[in-house]
Amino acid sequence: MKTFYDYWKSILFFNLMFCLFTFFAGTVDVNAACTPSITSPACGGTIQSGSDISFRWNTCSADSAYWLSVATDPSKFKRSPFGDIFSKNLGFVSGHTVKIPASVPDGSTVYVRLWYKRAVWKYIQCNYEIGSGGGGVVSMMTSPVPDSMLSGATDTFTWSANGANVSKCWLYVGSTAGGNDIYDSGALGSSTSDTVSGLPTDGSKVYVRLFYKTGTDTTWNQIDYTYTAYTDNTTGGGSGGGGGGTPEMTSPTPGSTLSDATETFTWSANGANVSAWWLHIGSSTGGKGIHDSGALGSSTSDKVNSLPADGSKVYVRLFYQTGTDDWSQIDYTYTAYTDNTTGGGGSDGGGGGTPPPSGTIQVGSDQVSQNAAFQAVASSNTLYFVYNKTGKLYLTKSTNGGTAWSSPQLASHINTNKKFSLAVDSSGKLHLVYSNGDGTASWYRSNSGGKWNSPVLMNDKANFQDTAPVVAVDGNDNVHVILWSYATNWKSTNWKAGSRIVYRRKRAGQANFEAPEFWKAGFGSLGAGNGTIETSAQGDVHFIYAGLGSSNGNNAVERRIRRKNGTWDSRHDIFPKIYIGDYAISGAVGSDEALHLAIFEAGSTPRGVGYFKSTQPNILKRVWQKYEYWEANTDILAAPNGDVWMTSANHPWGNKNDPEEYLASYWHYDKSAGKWTSRIHVSKANYTNVDHTHFGQPKLLLYNGNVLMFYAEKAPGSNFKFYQRTFK
Repeated sequence: MKTFYDYWKSILFFNLMFCLFTFFAGTVDVNAACTPSITSPACGGTIQSGSDISFRWNTCSADSAYWLSVATDPSKFKRSPFGDIFSKNLGFVSGHTVKIPASVPDGSTVYVRLWYKRAVWKYIQCNYEIGSGGGGVVSMMTSPVPDSMLSGATDTFTWSANGANVSKCWLYVGSTAGGNDIYDSGALGSSTSDTVSGLPTDGSKVYVRLFYKTGTDTTWNQIDYTYTAYTDNTTGGGSGGGGGGTPEMTSPTPGSTLSDATETFTWSANGANVSAWWLHIGSSTGGKGIHDSGALGSSTSDKVNSLPADGSKVYVRLFYQTGTDDWSQIDYTYTAYTDNTTGGGGSDGGGGGTPPPSGTIQVGSDQVSQNAAFQAVASSNTLYFVYNKTGKLYLTKSTNGGTAWSSPQLASHINTNKKFSLAVDSSGKLHLVYSNGDGTASWYRSNSGGKWNSPVLMNDKANFQDTAPVVAVDGNDNVHVILWSYATNWKSTNWKAGSRIVYRRKRAGQANFEAPEFWKAGFGSLGAGNGTIETSAQGDVHFIYAGLGSSNGNNAVERRIRRKNGTWDSRHDIFPKIYIGDYAISGAVGSDEALHLAIFEAGSTPRGVGYFKSTQPNILKRVWQKYEYWEANTDILAAPNGDVWMTSANHPWGNKNDPEEYLASYWHYDKSAGKWTSRIHVSKANYTNVDHTHFGQPKLLLYNGNVLMFYAEKAPGSNFKFYQRTFK
């Protein structure tokens, strides 16, 4: 028989369970339910080229920032600047207006990717068709820029019909969303602007609702915008903010000359209780025509691109908000950088660093006597160059396109062999893999903010051979590594023995690599040093390597694909057997998913470089082959516009009667012309570009709209030096 106490315990238990369920269910619902989405224009709709399109999205409290990228091809999202129409970190805003170039043809697709930052960057994507006459979205606010700060107590709001037949407009301005307590325009007819007086000047939120009707509409359409009211406080400090000093700009030094067309502005709160910041940069006091940061939250720095480079005056206004929610401001004046360089070319879309100098320049001042191995990568505004000198790896970098290089920084923690691999992610973080001197251990290191992190051992057994680890970063900043393990027992499935390819992945935002995956037993010793890893615009990872055979043997080129969902293709693409020289296979995956290969064919003489292309499984077509007497290393680049660049560098070998055959060279396939150039030399006759151990491979990069070639060069009786060549 149950007592009263038993019933009381049951009631307490069920009440407790109900409370816990309510709490956790509510917590999960709040965090999981909110995902940003592009609300305007509607995904899949039609927009018009030559128009200003206002992209709007719902925001989530869990997000800290939004990055908008707009491109004519999804492959543009893979490489800096991550969008050929527009790409920018906008901070925590709910929309941005982007000009769609008039050159984008009708019937084509524009790709819009909205990144949102939580623990890591994630994204959503919408695609739009370009069509004449518009469709999709009309009546977009063009000025003031949505989410910006108003210029005063009076401001003129201007919008665009984007080619649509807008017959009527109406404007509300209020202190709450949809309110009209500040201003109600009344019927505006087909007018596309309205001047509003009596706006607040206290830094508060201002809500604007634009109503419009087209010729066929029977009801009003509406679009909402949010602004921050101008503040007329001109003194520092702020009131009621909990004390402290006055915030101030710390870098660049106020009144100084800016160092480049790209500059990072940094400031300090000096103990003041600052809750938010905002930065305006213009060509006149208080202007924002050069840069409007949007709300920066608690960040105390902002990187600004596209500053003038003509020596003019640059006016900077730093806004800050204290605990009382009042905005204060401080003004600074700078002198713009003067760009005296020639050539260089323009930006590849919406960002990037200083254009590289034209012609050929030396990379740094260092030189090496032998084993001239190096790697080069580029972020949006920085070139990174890692090279081997006396068994150690060193990093140098350039933030002005290669005009000047930093002092070398030690990158490896042990003596290494000659082959290593380097990649960079979208945040500018470097990823380096290398082996120790005898190839029994492979290591991974990353560099963020100029500091190398502790090395990570990638294999867990001493009896391990790896002469050429390779690394790549995909468009989502996942890190992929291939280790080429070989020993005497090809049947083994562990680290101790067996000839195998080992794959490891580190997801973006994760601290550690996932467990290794072992596959592809049974390739010869050549395969251990002869492979490449490439990522595609769709997020797939391609591994290309030389299969069976020994050095200078008849080797099958093989490919395996790891799809972006984490699954492996069951098929191995096995291409026709060809003679392949040591370390002389390089690959690239084009925006059309075609595989491009540059291969040094090293059979019986004549020896030469071959270019191959595959658009179907197991079919690798030799497009052309250029026979020369050389030993060559190669690199290949598939540009987003369909052009292909291929380069080779060599070590004199065999018949040396013709010194012209030993030069670092390149070829260029011009898609618009439908043909290849003849071989073009970049180094001098009788110079050596690869040392006797076959190291000194050339490297091709896309940077700021230009193609860069890096190569090593050794004059007779001299040491190797490193060079950079710029192609337009």
